[in-house]
Amino acid sequence: MVLEGRFRYLAQWTAFLEETHNKPISRDAWTQLLAFVNLTNENPSLEKYDPAGTYRCRPQPTSSLARYFRSLFHYILTLARSRAPQDSWPVVIDSFVDWMRKNGHVPNPST
Repeated sequence: MVLEGRFRYLAQWTAFLEETHNKPISRDAWTQLLAFVNLTNENPSLEKYDPAGTYRCRPQPTSSLARYFRSLFHYILTLARSRAPQDSWPVVIDSFVDWMRKNGHVPNPST
């Protein structure tokens, strides 16, 4: 799998999808998932997660497939930048973060 070894919450993502998301994942969600993976790598507690807007970060591929991932991330970032700043994460990612917090995988944000 492409995300294995890159997405710290891959096991939880898989469990979430099997438990709660019984429909296909949209292309937009898959595109934004890679930006979300970068968010989880830079911010494991998800405290900077903002359901009202996407999180922009610079990918830093480190595998032998670095050239492939650089071009893939460039493509995805181009798509992400073409979105209006007020665009939000896909619902499936919002639901995943809620599920993670509800199940104690990451702390709930302080209010």
